[in-house]
Amino acid sequence: MMILALLAATLPAPSLINTCLVTDHFTALVDFYEHVLDVPAERTGADYAEFHTGAAVLAIFSASAQEAYIPGAARPAHNASAILEFRVTDIDAEFARLQPIVHEWVKRPAVTPWRTRSFYFRDPDGNLVDFFAPLGREVHGTVVVANMNDNTATIIDLATHRTIATLPTGAGPHEVAVSHDGRWAVVSNYGPQKEPGHTLTVIDLSARVPVVVRTIDLGADNKRPHGSAFLPGDTTMLVTVQTAQAVMVVNVRRGTVDATIPTHGRSTHMVALTADGRHAYTSNVADGTVSELDIAGRAFVRSFPVAPLVEGIGVTPDGAEVWVGSDSVKTVSIVPTSSATVATTVPDFGFPYRIAITPDGRTAVVSDPGRGELRFMDVAKHTEIGRVTIPATDVVATAEFPKSPCPEGLSMAPDGKTVFVTLQGRNAVAAVDVATRTLLLTLPVGTWPDGIAYSTLEH
Repeated sequence: MMILALLAATLPAPSLINTCLVTDHFTALVDFYEHVLDVPAERTGADYAEFHTGAAVLAIFSASAQEAYIPGAARPAHNASAILEFRVTDIDAEFARLQPIVHEWVKRPAVTPWRTRSFYFRDPDGNLVDFFAPLGREVHGTVVVANMNDNTATIIDLATHRTIATLPTGAGPHEVAVSHDGRWAVVSNYGPQKEPGHTLTVIDLSARVPVVVRTIDLGADNKRPHGSAFLPGDTTMLVTVQTAQAVMVVNVRRGTVDATIPTHGRSTHMVALTADGRHAYTSNVADGTVSELDIAGRAFVRSFPVAPLVEGIGVTPDGAEVWVGSDSVKTVSIVPTSSATVATTVPDFGFPYRIAITPDGRTAVVSDPGRGELRFMDVAKHTEIGRVTIPATDVVATAEFPKSPCPEGLSMAPDGKTVFVTLQGRNAVAAVDVATRTLLLTLPVGTWPDGIAYSTLEH
């Protein structure tokens, strides 16, 4: 016994490197796993194949060859206990991809007690297969997503990944704003191409099931409401109105327009508000300018040129800098408000669609649907610190940039730890960790998601 113990102490532990499925349907099972794993099989003769998955090998062996090798040792299609488990990066994308391949589903995507998200299915021999992804850190709160083609807003509880409501909006909803206390969401109904909209949809998120409480009509002369932001106190909010070349101050509780501030810029599209709510900056697409507004005084201050076809815009919390994306020259211009002159131009974007800046003013996030990624910038240094590439899986035919997941609308959590982004090319929404620049989750929404806003409320 002493000799055996000494031998055991000097031998390395056995390594599990291969799981072999014995089957009566060799060709069919190999073909199935080639599609499921999306990797080609490495075949040895007509009876054996291997799939190298990176961590271990899945092997498939014909029953006739196994019987000739060890008679009576294996019974094909009789597994009732072992599970084949594969780690993936995007559960929802994989679930969608496998729909035409898998014919027996056991469990749809769900969060497990051991902090993964997974789904289960059976292969043609009845073997149970699990695709899973670790959840990483938990994400709480609620997101509201405007679905442009569905004329709806999807509302998701992030902790449970549940869609808790899909509510009707006006035609062509584009952007969403949420009040600081998280209770109210307002959707701007921009309207389809030939039918300009002029309404806002107000949603009460505090109800057990969120509900539309009113529609605010801005008036037939105030078409194409778009970018928006709540002012401190959450009673009033700003909304850009393209046709009026103005920003409206809307009383959300009463459903009335309190004031109209001219921007003196054509196609006023997006608005960015300083942390104290005293100054706002708008992107005027057609003019390539930015307008500064005095919100307390309800007055236009000035406008300054930036770049052709400016759209995405963000302002540092202290109002020291405005960051502006150009749809035309594919750059982000950084403008100190003290000089109103471009100080830095960051090039090489595919399409700098939206810009969000963390509440501490340290990090800027730029969504780039043209490249299918988020770019993270150091605000103080005006330099890139990293990127997150969104997996281009299950991209829909209506993707604005073909074959791209099209990350577009952005919403930053109040603590600056998480940024939420709509994936127009996947009809989905994603959450990304700002510090680690990792994808935390991806969840399905409606068709052509655009604007998004985050609420701290939980359901």
